[in-house]
Amino acid sequence: LVEEGTKAELILGASIRLARDQEANNKPEAIRNNESKSNTDVPVAHAPCTKPDYLEHDNVRYNAANTLLLDNDNDAVMMEWERPLMMAHAQILTSEMKGKRVMNIGFGLGIIDTALQGYEPSLHVICEAHPTV
Repeated sequence: LVEEGTKAELILGASIRLARDQEANNKPEAIRNNESKSNTDVPVAHAPCTKPDYLEHDNVRYNAANTLLLDNDNDAVMMEWERPLMMAHAQILTSEMKGKRVMNIGFGLGIIDTALQGYEPSLHVICEAHPTV
């Protein structure tokens, strides 16, 4: 399930990038040259984040079925297919024992937090940077 979800996200991401590239190639050369200068200051691999303005937007939203958390660019932040993975993580983290103290960084769809609550932690802290989430 995880492999198929990952493949689907990679294909979706590639198709979105292709569409953006095609759109960019339709712009006049002077505009393309100016944009390329500003985008090459820091290689993506060295950037602190691939979406540095993520926290500045307030339209991060859940879809109607609450199975997707989408960002300002309609890119998925978290998806329902991650549920089995998150459930397994909760099981491993708690060693299936009640009363442990747990902390989660990033709420997303709340999948792992729901699973962790099933193990009745003595303390459960959730840190979420985005105010909308």
